[in-house]
Amino acid sequence: MGSFWLEEKEMLKSCPYCGRIHDPHTICPKKPVYDYPKNRHRSEAGDLRHSHTWNMKSLEIRRRDKYLCRVCLSQGILNTKDLSVHHIIPINEQTDLWLDNNNLITLCRSHHDDADSGQIDRDTLRMLAGTEAKLYPGGV
Repeated sequence: MGSFWLEEKEMLKSCPYCGRIHDPHTICPKKPVYDYPKNRHRSEAGDLRHSHTWNMKSLEIRRRDKYLCRVCLSQGILNTKDLSVHHIIPINEQTDLWLDNNNLITLCRSHHDDADSGQIDRDTLRMLAGTEAKLYPGGV
């Protein structure tokens, strides 16, 4: 009832843009067209972060940090959730450090946000990045 069939396999539906009934393969002329600027958020830092080289370096740093947030670990917490690799000195400040192991640290989302806002100072992050991630006080 109220449905129209275009052969036996495809049911026609009312269009959410104009309310009329179209063939399922028809694009409604009332459908809004979004024009996304191609270079809207484009930057050198963004280009570097989307490279194969960065993906491999990010994996290397996560392995080095044993897939743990280094700030949480320094507080005795083993956090493996929502991790990302943080540039202690941002790429846009000093591009030549973008792959420097001592400038990279694994952080959870909360601590990454704190580091970005300056709530965790760079010296603390550098110290944590420069030491081996130890799960137990005396060893690995």
